[in-house]
Amino acid sequence: MKQLHIFDNEISVIEPGAFSDLLSLHTLLLFSNKLTNVTIGTFNNLSSLHNIHLSQNEINTIEPGSFSNLDQCTDLYLSSNKITKLYSGMFNDIPSLQTLSLSFNEITDVESGAFAGLYSLKYLYLNDNNLRKIPTDICEHLPKLEYLEIENNAMVSNSAFLLYINIKEIQQLCLITPSKSKRLVPAVQHANVTTATPAVKTTKQPLSLLMIYILTGCSIFILCTISASVIFYKRKTKNSNFCLTIDEEK
Repeated sequence: MKQLHIFDNEISVIEPGAFSDLLSLHTLLLFSNKLTNVTIGTFNNLSSLHNIHLSQNEINTIEPGSFSNLDQCTDLYLSSNKITKLYSGMFNDIPSLQTLSLSFNEITDVESGAFAGLYSLKYLYLNDNNLRKIPTDICEHLPKLEYLEIENNAMVSNSAFLLYINIKEIQQLCLITPSKSKRLVPAVQHANVTTATPAVKTTKQPLSLLMIYILTGCSIFILCTISASVIFYKRKTKNSNFCLTIDEEK
């Protein structure tokens, strides 16, 4: 068996070793259930697992070591749960992870070293939580990070911009001032379609906006200059013809 879809149920507990006989399992869909925790042994013997979807549950506890031996896992979705804290070394057993979604939780604290060991991570979603700051060592542990989304948190704008300056390798960074009401939870992406790259989003970067303003201003200036030149030329031509007519009458 390559894929196991057991989403949209009432599952509240998964016994350790429940999937241990599924040695070839590639994709596990467990979103939209009633799970409250992830325990050691949940993913025993699933060394071939690539995609884990645990979004839209009620998870508030993830035991240390719960993701051990998941050397091939590339995508982990934990969005829309009740996680409040990311502790140090929480994901260091998933070295191949490329996408980590923790959006729409209740995260207030990210310990230093929370992302340690994620040397392959490219896409990190922390949007729509209660974060006030991001650990300063995030750059050290995520050398391949390309996309970071931290919009709709409680961080002050200065902290956000300092983060933007420090992470020079990131190609896209989404950071917006906190909204009064959270957006609707996005539709869960089915794991039978590999989601190694994020959905297309508008990159909200101060530099990009500045460039747009500069280019727009230059375009308007050029158009105004051309228009003024044309009007001046027409008037000059008209005056010259008028003077020529008077001379001929004399």
